[in-house]
Amino acid sequence: MSSAPPQSTGSARNTPSPARNERPVRNKLWQRFALLSLTRIARYVQRIPRSRALRFGERFGDFAFTLCRLIIRRPYDYAHRNLRLTGMPHPGATFAEREAFLRRVFQHFGKGLVEFLRVPAVTHAEKESYTVLTGYEHFQEALTSGKGVVIVTGHLGNWEHIASFAGKLGVPLTVVARETEEEGFAAWIKESRENAGYRVLHRGASLREILKILKRGEAIGILPDQNADDVFAPFFGIPAGTTSGPATLALYTGATIIYGHCVFDPGDNYHVRIYPPVEAVSTGNRVEDVSRITTRINQLLENDIRQYPEQWLWVHSRWKNAFEEAYRKRAWGGDIPEDILRRWNQED
Repeated sequence: MSSAPPQSTGSARNTPSPARNERPVRNKLWQRFALLSLTRIARYVQRIPRSRALRFGERFGDFAFTLCRLIIRRPYDYAHRNLRLTGMPHPGATFAEREAFLRRVFQHFGKGLVEFLRVPAVTHAEKESYTVLTGYEHFQEALTSGKGVVIVTGHLGNWEHIASFAGKLGVPLTVVARETEEEGFAAWIKESRENAGYRVLHRGASLREILKILKRGEAIGILPDQNADDVFAPFFGIPAGTTSGPATLALYTGATIIYGHCVFDPGDNYHVRIYPPVEAVSTGNRVEDVSRITTRINQLLENDIRQYPEQWLWVHSRWKNAFEEAYRKRAWGGDIPEDILRRWNQED
């Protein structure tokens, strides 16, 4: 265990461009509209049976897909680029096949959104009735170390259900999450999450606070599958800028890294699976240790995405930094292979 404090828990350090500075303004407008819409939808889906609510969620996802395809192009375009880059849903997939796949992705996340909105009206007994939990003993054993647990998962399946289910089990969990730009929307999301039984810290929060949580032997939840610039680790065979937070915290504090997921199974049941600990032994070479641990986390998540491809958030520009000029040497060690660059720049 190193005596030097960790320098990052996962926030990207990109220098904002003028275009990037304009995005928060647009985002705030969308988030105000989303808050108004979602609070009304929440009141509706909390009054109807879960089966009806999930069907509503699928229809909402279908509407969101059409909206993105016709008007809000950025997430739609990101998704097609990501699918071309990774060869998903299968190598050589046609545009029509990718379109059908993406529609199902949006339908899935429509269901996940509805589940999140229904949390205040759902008892733990009801959650247990449609949730299968395996591997919980790995988490329990990790807690006994007294050095804390770093739980990692991805934007796969329903990650919010893991946190809310853990909260109802009495697990001391704090989740590190991105804060939205619009204050009212941010406050509503934070309140909704904390009412589900877990605490929320926003990215950029005091590192000292995170270390205190781990020192108390509690758990920190981190989703490391969004674009960052801490370390570039393979993901679907492509270098991906990835947060070093989980690896750095584990190496510094001795906390155990536990990877898990929550996915939809047939019949609209959830399967929460917790894997054995990710090995996080220090060799004395911090750079290599962080790279090795981060690569292993990416491997675990990629394996799950390949098994449940329609349940991952393909609309995020996951590989963006790897293709920016400022990061190319770190990501690739030289020039980007021509076939990969062609897939990145290709337009349908």
